[in-house]
Amino acid sequence: MSSQRLSGGDKRSSWLTFQRCMVVMRRLMRGSATAAELIAAAEAELGGVAYPGNAAVALRQDIGRLRDDFGCTIRFRADEGYRMLESGMQALLDLPEQHLHTIMFLHAIFTADSLPQATEVMALLNYLTELLPEERQKQLTGPGRDRVEYPPALEQATSAVLARLRKVLGKHMLRFSYRSSFAGEALIVHRVAPYALLHRDGHTYLRAFCHESDGKLRQKYQTYRVDRIIPESIQVLPQQLPPAPPPERVYFIRYVLSPRVAAQHDIALWFGDSRVTTYPDGSLEIIARTDDLWQARQFLLRYREQCRVLEPLELVEMMRESVFRMAALYRMEDEQTPASHI
Repeated sequence: MSSQRLSGGDKRSSWLTFQRCMVVMRRLMRGSATAAELIAAAEAELGGVAYPGNAAVALRQDIGRLRDDFGCTIRFRADEGYRMLESGMQALLDLPEQHLHTIMFLHAIFTADSLPQATEVMALLNYLTELLPEERQKQLTGPGRDRVEYPPALEQATSAVLARLRKVLGKHMLRFSYRSSFAGEALIVHRVAPYALLHRDGHTYLRAFCHESDGKLRQKYQTYRVDRIIPESIQVLPQQLPPAPPPERVYFIRYVLSPRVAAQHDIALWFGDSRVTTYPDGSLEIIARTDDLWQARQFLLRYREQCRVLEPLELVEMMRESVFRMAALYRMEDEQTPASHI
């Protein structure tokens, strides 16, 4: 009977030791930790009996087991404590082929640092990769990887500004100075209710309801390029935002694409609730809705002479203005005009 009790006790002790090692490994994979932090993590997960007796000695033994039995590379420095450099043979993650391809695709997207938080996303992907078995890691770095291209922007919103904006989205009113492309070098002060960040064409934008700008009431949604917001001018105002944002104005747009575009299947439905009608001549009529006519013009100008906007009149006039201005740039009599004079 006594030998059975001893055997059961040894099994329980071995199982507790293994559990402690797993907790220590998981905690070190989050970052460096002191001995006290590792012991506290084990006690929080396994209870106060995780480290009976001399906890410091038992922890050093657990670190030794991780090094010897699992091949982990763990470094100790007095100023930071323990740090996991390599997880060794203990691959804690494996993924099916489709998920590996997803990681490869995300690598291709975020290798270009023009996307917001690209550095943070790449760090996460590298962290996940390190948890995979070695043969899986080799698949991620082998041939056949996708390639994704984004237009690099000359100016980028800083991580500090993006982090500050994210904290107040949908919560507090903001005031900031803004350098608009329509105001030259003048700075315009805006008081807005911020609701979302969006990334488009190499830039990050703040979607906000503008209550006031340049001392005048606006009462409409605006899309602000974040890199044009003056960082030191950002003020978080005490006024809290209501639970529901103001309704956005919706524009119904109608445009026609030429038979040539339709025949080449060179069509992208840029707008919400797009409805497509095909006519006998092969042209396409698209009816859709948007909350941003300025961006609608940007999208539709990509079709160049293969697109004609029919409604609304505001968008038609915006397209005409763009066409007239472009024609003025390329008039025959201006062919010799130096580029610096344009």
